[in-house]
Amino acid sequence: MADEGAGIAPKGAAFTGFNALSAAKEAPLISLSDGPAAAPAVVRDLPPILNTTINWDKFKTATLISNREYEIIKQYDKQSTSRQQELLDKDGEVYMEAFLNMLKLSAEDAVQYILALIDEALTERPDRVQIFYKLSARNIKIYAPFTRLLSKNTSDVFSIQKASKILALLLSKKQAPDEELAMFVNWQISQLKSSSTSEGVLLAVTGALMVQLRNEQSRMMFFRSNGLPLLVALLKSQSLQLLYQTIFCIWLLSYYQEAIPAFADAGVVPGLIQLLKTVTKEKVVRISVATLINVLGKGRYSNDMVQYGLVRVLQTLSYHKWSDDDLIDDMKLLIDSLAESIKELSSFDVYRMEVLSGKLDWTPVHKQESFWKENSTKFEGNDAQVLKVLVDLLKTSKDPKALAIACHDLGEFIRFHPRGKNMISSLGAKVELLKLMEHSDVDVRKYALLAVQKLLVSHWADLTPVSNKYPSSTAHVPLYSRLLTKGAAPRAACDQTEHSTTCVSPAAAGRCVDACQRTPISPAVVPATVGLPVTYTHGECRDGGAAAGTVCAWHTPRCAVERTPTRTSPG
Repeated sequence: MADEGAGIAPKGAAFTGFNALSAAKEAPLISLSDGPAAAPAVVRDLPPILNTTINWDKFKTATLISNREYEIIKQYDKQSTSRQQELLDKDGEVYMEAFLNMLKLSAEDAVQYILALIDEALTERPDRVQIFYKLSARNIKIYAPFTRLLSKNTSDVFSIQKASKILALLLSKKQAPDEELAMFVNWQISQLKSSSTSEGVLLAVTGALMVQLRNEQSRMMFFRSNGLPLLVALLKSQSLQLLYQTIFCIWLLSYYQEAIPAFADAGVVPGLIQLLKTVTKEKVVRISVATLINVLGKGRYSNDMVQYGLVRVLQTLSYHKWSDDDLIDDMKLLIDSLAESIKELSSFDVYRMEVLSGKLDWTPVHKQESFWKENSTKFEGNDAQVLKVLVDLLKTSKDPKALAIACHDLGEFIRFHPRGKNMISSLGAKVELLKLMEHSDVDVRKYALLAVQKLLVSHWADLTPVSNKYPSSTAHVPLYSRLLTKGAAPRAACDQTEHSTTCVSPAAAGRCVDACQRTPISPAVVPATVGLPVTYTHGECRDGGAAAGTVCAWHTPRCAVERTPTRTSPG
């Protein structure tokens, strides 16, 4: 079948998955430089197993193999490569039929030896799969011996790797029987899903897919079996060989049009960009860049590349010395193309895409005051979608950095939007922010607390930490400092602004300190003591300390403005 992926392999790309037991050699098996249909050259050494000697007489004596099978294996085994080629060219069906029958043996070393013989024959000349197709036309089962080895749930990784490779070759060279292909794909999916699958078996699975996924039928079946997310999950592997094989499979899927939209939900683009931040192995970088180029300009992927900082990553990688000139050209192509995308995007467009992705990072816009001044009203668009996602992150995210950034951004929205407090409160953010004030992460507590303060005070721009107003005071530590002391239990804390004092008590007990009097003041008795009205917010303030989760605010404008800490009354 013609394949739209022909001729598109990155320079030097090669199928190396089946030499995993001797991964240090990383010898390519099947080059894609001339397309998936190209016949490969022989480029690997004789497998070590073929340097051993199997006592075939023993199997004949025990009648485990027939006299005919014994004669065939004796004629073929230990012959020169040229002699073996002559035998296969003359009577290939005879020899391969005997080898298939001998895979029924229970002796592991004998099975491994036969698999290595078949593998060697197909590696030298992949067109020898035609021998098996001729056997199939005679109703000889050519797939069953290999699928049986996979289903044995054995710890024999060598046999699994060889059987997987041979099956992949047989199933990818022509229109495969749906039933046989489905059985193989289901086995691959089960291995990718299992948390107990060894690295050797994962190498066998991805190595086979590197062959299979050249074929449109295999791509469709693997993709529709939800295989793409399972591959993306392997991008966290510490094995460079497994990473390379996995990304190669994703790259092949990028030529299957039905799979392209699914790259977004699977997280292919951010996964590859994150990988490029930490891995500099040339073949891994090369195939990652090739995959990104394949989705460039399709759907939202160019914007995703901008959002996740690919340009910055590629600029860093460009300082490395690469042996592949095509890789250098590909990185430049990506940088130049994304530069054009950046020009077309406003800062709010980039920010919106980041928030909707759910993966927040401290990109510059978060801390730019000009961004919030210019764009705060844009948060109302699309039924306040961006705000709702930020609030939802407070409830669902397990990532401390994302939580801290969401708290920070909501606080900045409150600060700059004229109706920010009401909009945030109506979305239920206040309760979530209060909960996050007791989070285990210091930054989450800090930014949650600052956001709560911005909800309570009227003029945030005038806020000055108490410690700055009264340098000699040890009683008036800024509220975030008290709550953020490592290992300290949550307690009441206070901060003084030019126009208000805000008391935040995430836990029961503890009194707030009035900045004017320098003495502990219970919120409920502030009016009697200071003579000012009290504003109760989110619950009731009780005498003797604020209740758990209570936020109280009372105004002391004259005292704060006059900055007279020794006064006992505002008058």
